[in-house]
Amino acid sequence: MPSSSVPLSYRRTRLTDHLRYPGRREILDGMLGANLICFQTYSYQRHFISSCIRVCGYEITPNQKGIDVEGHVAAVNYSPVGIDSARVSRDILRPGIQPKLDALHALYEGKKIIVGRDKLDVVKGVVQKVISQ
Repeated sequence: MPSSSVPLSYRRTRLTDHLRYPGRREILDGMLGANLICFQTYSYQRHFISSCIRVCGYEITPNQKGIDVEGHVAAVNYSPVGIDSARVSRDILRPGIQPKLDALHALYEGKKIIVGRDKLDVVKGVVQKVISQ
């Protein structure tokens, strides 16, 4: 289905490990059939792009956001799992946030509140979050 959108989320450590596999080019070509390939860290993203260049001879798109495979562009991105603490620290200073925090503190006084938001897995890990507290 050439016009369909196919996202691919790949959770493996370093993709350069695949450089030793006999079918490494086929693995990379298969992954590059997706419209979007997403990794957990920027480092894994860079390793994947390097592997595509070295093993397959493909080129990076001019905006450096994907791999051009004979006219098909597979976007390559990273989506970190966890909390961006720098952003939270900035956002808490935005106007209007402090009154909302004060209202939540008053509403839940004496109680422990656990908030979790995961981009990739919205229902799993709840028990682990509770245990970690």
